[in-house]
Amino acid sequence: MVLGVTLFRLGEVLPARTHLEQGTALYDPAQHHAQAFLYAADPGVILLCYAARALWLLGYPAQAVERSQAALTLADQLSHPFSQAYALTWTAFLQQLRRNRHAVEERVEEAKRLSTEQGFPFLAEADTMLVH
Repeated sequence: MVLGVTLFRLGEVLPARTHLEQGTALYDPAQHHAQAFLYAADPGVILLCYAARALWLLGYPAQAVERSQAALTLADQLSHPFSQAYALTWTAFLQQLRRNRHAVEERVEEAKRLSTEQGFPFLAEADTMLVH
């Protein structure tokens, strides 16, 4: 995960995708969810969110949407509020790239509500910029 995220942030999207997909394949919620307390969000959710963005940039929009949906599903299954807000924020960003304003607004509203309830001010405000 760390290598995939780092490579993505360095603009090395293709090798990042490889590491993000490998991390996703190795991810086991029972074994790795405790790391959410280290990374704030669940590692599986992080992997899926970054993989979605990498796939978008590499020209695979349908796969990007699938990974984004998988991140939302996983975060909901884990009932981990920060992971849920994180996945909602990344999904809103992807929907913005798709120019799907309605979906952006829905996800931002969900993320802002959850972030405000749970005390995640950064995510609550970060989402606001996606709808303006």
